[in-house]
Amino acid sequence: PRYQDTGRCMGYAHVVFRTKDDLERGLGRDGAYLGSRFLAVSRAKARRPDAGAKLPSRARPSNCSTLFVRNLPYSADEDAIRLAFMRFGKVASIRLPRWGNTNNSKGIAYVQFLKGESASAAVAAATTEPMVMEGRALGLDYDTGAPKASFKGADGRAWAKTEGKDLRKKGVLAPASRAGAKKSGWESVDAAAAAGG
Repeated sequence: PRYQDTGRCMGYAHVVFRTKDDLERGLGRDGAYLGSRFLAVSRAKARRPDAGAKLPSRARPSNCSTLFVRNLPYSADEDAIRLAFMRFGKVASIRLPRWGNTNNSKGIAYVQFLKGESASAAVAAATTEPMVMEGRALGLDYDTGAPKASFKGADGRAWAKTEGKDLRKKGVLAPASRAGAKKSGWESVDAAAAAGG
């Protein structure tokens, strides 16, 4: 496997052997060196069919009609995503972020429906049976428009500690609760800062 943004090798490989004897010989290379690199060789764990599927643990926020979709196959384009989600309602738009230097997909998308109920229907359906594209179980979450916890501003500081804090003071954003600080989301970053952490 290679990094999507640079194309450089990630430093590991998955090898499929033709015979059990070949497999055993391959496992025998555990602890050996390849040039100056130490090798750790082990059997791969079976991939769970729902690996990557993550669903929101909260109700749909009011006025939210957009889903954040993760774990998409890198080959998925807007048409394939629209086809997968249009059974839940009319899709207004799809945003498919790409790496700037390679134009490859980042494996995430934002699917906006005309009605918020369609977003709820997609999450409800995925709760009973994971949505799968090309063997990958999709993770869904409601997108409220607020930056994710990892989002950094132009100065490199966490958004939640700068602009997010100012917007909460003005009453534009809901205050971050300490009870929810252990959960995911940008509120947890600000709650930890307010608590002195």
